[in-house]
This record gives sequence, structure tokens and C-alpha cells, in this order.
Amino acid sequence: MMTTIEFIGNFWLFIGIFFLVLVIIGFKTKKNEKFDKTPPISLIIAAWNEGPRIKKCINSILRQNYKNKIEIIVVGGGKDNTTEVCKNLSKERKIKFIHEKKRMGKWFSLNRGVKVAKNKLLVFFDADCIMSKNWLKKMALSMKNIDIGMAYVAPVSEKNFIEKILSVFSIILFYSFKNLTNFFDIGGFFGTGGMVKGGVFKKIKFKKSLVEDIRFGIDAKKADFKIGTISDATCYFSVSKNLSGLKKQFLRWFYGITFEFLSEKNFLSFILSVSLFSIFVGLPFYMFNLLILNQFTIITSFVFLIILFIFVLLLSIKQKTKKYILYIPHLIFLIVFFLIIELEVILRILFKKEPRWHTIKKKL
Repeated sequence: MMTTIEFIGNFWLFIGIFFLVLVIIGFKTKKNEKFDKTPPISLIIAAWNEGPRIKKCINSILRQNYKNKIEIIVVGGGKDNTTEVCKNLSKERKIKFIHEKKRMGKWFSLNRGVKVAKNKLLVFFDADCIMSKNWLKKMALSMKNIDIGMAYVAPVSEKNFIEKILSVFSIILFYSFKNLTNFFDIGGFFGTGGMVKGGVFKKIKFKKSLVEDIRFGIDAKKADFKIGTISDATCYFSVSKNLSGLKKQFLRWFYGITFEFLSEKNFLSFILSVSLFSIFVGLPFYMFNLLILNQFTIITSFVFLIILFIFVLLLSIKQKTKKYILYIPHLIFLIVFFLIIELEVILRILFKKEPRWHTIKKKL
């Protein structure tokens, strides 16, 4: 007979198993229909204090194997040399630069870029990212039957421990986010490497948020726009150099995603609320059960790890690589790291202390 302590301590694991099973079920998806030729595009980058990276990003765009016009719009500035670099690129007619003297927030900058964009297909890219030579082509050709396309993102390299953590995190986040938002019928969208048809912005815009892209995806789904994923088009992002930087990055993401989904007040928000509550209340009991070698807790943990292994195995098969199986130790560390961050997220939501971000309260 299951005791109360066993139930409270293990309930978060049951929810984790439930979500993993849903993600695995969601792996069977239809492929997007393709255009016959690539249309002209406008690529928009919000850049603040990105001087060391922005030029490398622009060069990766200019090297694209793309047989149509590419309009590059950079909106931003900063206290470093971002403005100088962008002004020089603008003089060389490589980009169109919109200088912001004050940091308005990424959501605001992206909306400014949308306003001046000339083409009907828009791409949103981060200044610390680069794209492979055929990335734009793969994305644009796959947009025939969808309004919004989401690309897979990965770290630039996988040489050290943190980079390997981010590698397994990015692939898990991509498929989990895609499959779960499809299952719960909520829009899933990553702004980094996202592609959007211009007509979408006649109905919705980016809103102020820690995760303006996630909020945009939710609003797009409510407006009945079709959202798809293009998993064979990968853009690469720069990684944090240490665990402190990784924590700041994860805290912003998890707080923003959790806050946006909870605010929807639907079935997913209910499940998420129960999951967060069970983590917050149940982890001390779970640790106690492990320390006393509670048989039920050991069995449920083992079942969770088996399903997690199956999930990672399917990811490796889908991506046609064995590397994710080799990253199991990094994944275990990631789970522990995630639980610690989520505990802080819950406390911040309860005490209304969102992670610091720099923006002024201004609406378009």
C-alpha cells in the first residue's frame, strides 16, 4: 500500500513520465509542403551590446546559398561597439540599421524591424547566432502550407561540459516543445531562426515578455495561424562560458515560459501548476525516500530513467546520430540543474520577483 510520503515524493515523477510519453507519441508528424522556388525575404535582428558577435552573424547570412533577395535589418545599439559595427555595415550596404539610443526591449526592436521590412517573408535571428550555408533555403522552401516556421537550434560547438549540456538540452527542448504544444493545441515558436509570413503581423505583434517569441507563438495559435517545424534546418547559438551564465539564461527561459503558459489558464496551465506544486512540495520527500532506500521510490525512479533513455534513443534515431546516447550523464546533470532552477522559478512567481531584464514600459 502506497503511503502518503511515497505518493507526495513521487508524484512529480509520474507527471514527468506522463509528459515524456506524450512527447514520444508526438514524434509522428507530417512533413511540410515545399515551394518550388525561394521568395525574397527580410531578415530581422535585434542587437544590443553584440559588437563581438554581430559581424560574424551578418557574414553567415551573406554567405547563404539563396537565389533571391535578402534584406538584412538590424535594430539596436548599446554601450559597446555594436552601433559602430552596424553603421559601417550599413555604409557598405550590407544591412539596414535602425539605431536605438535606449534599450527598449527585444519585443519592441523586433516590431520596429517588421514595420520597415519590404518583403512578405520575414526571418528572425539572434545576433549571437550563425547559420549553415543552406539554412535559409531549407527554411523558405518549407513554408508553403504554414504561416510560421520554427527551426532547430544547437550550440556552435560541443567541446566542453557546458556545450554538451546545451546540445542535449536544445534537442530535447525542440522536440518536447514542438510535440507538447501540438498535443495541447498551443502555439510553439522559437524566435531564434523563426520564419513568419508577413500577413501574420496584420493581426498580431510581439508583446513585452521575457520570452517574446513564446508569447508570439501562443497568440498566433489563438489567431488560427498554422505553425510548423523544420527540423533539418539548424541555426547555431553561442553558449554561456560558465554555470553562472547558464543559470541566468535558463532562469530567464524557464521563468518566462512558465509564466506565459500559466497565464493562459487552460488544461496545460493546470497540468503545469500541479507539476510545479508537486516539485516544490515533493522533492524533500523524494530525497528522504531515496536516502532510506524506499523501494517504491527506487522503482518509480528506475521507470522514469528507462522512459527517458527510450526518449533519448528515439532522438538519436531521428537525428541519425549516436551522440545523444553518449550524453546521458550530461542529461542527468541537466535534470538536477533544471529542478534547482524550477524551485527558484516557483519562489520568484510566488513573491513576484521576475529575473532582471532591461526595458522601459512602452507600447507600440
